[in-house]
Amino acid sequence: MFMPFLIPLLLFFIFYDYNLNSVAWCYLLLVVLIFLIALIFQLFYIVLEDNFFVIKNGICPFLYEKHFYKNVEKVNIKRPGGMTPPYIQVITKKNRKHAWKYIIDLVAPKEYDKLVEAIKSKGVIVDNENLVNWN
Repeated sequence: MFMPFLIPLLLFFIFYDYNLNSVAWCYLLLVVLIFLIALIFQLFYIVLEDNFFVIKNGICPFLYEKHFYKNVEKVNIKRPGGMTPPYIQVITKKNRKHAWKYIIDLVAPKEYDKLVEAIKSKGVIVDNENLVNWN
């Protein structure tokens, strides 16, 4: 999970003792920031309530999306394949063509079945492709 962030951090410590010019430091800082932003945007989890559910970021709690069950048309919870983590995509009645894909890396794999059943019990269609319990 933290591997993308460790590589630029390792580069930072390798080049720390060397006298690098400011351009090299700027590029190194840019690489670290890009990997840090990529890390932040893959750490989401889901909070289920009675009338709605919230897709919330684990690092930046102000990054969240709240969906009421009555407005949701379909929920896709899929694993693209390989070592990639699963994502959730919520298709609403208002916005059918454009829906963000949130990587739910903070949801435990043993909870996938419970998550799918909880959303289905609210009357929402759930498409769960390649979603395997990793126990």
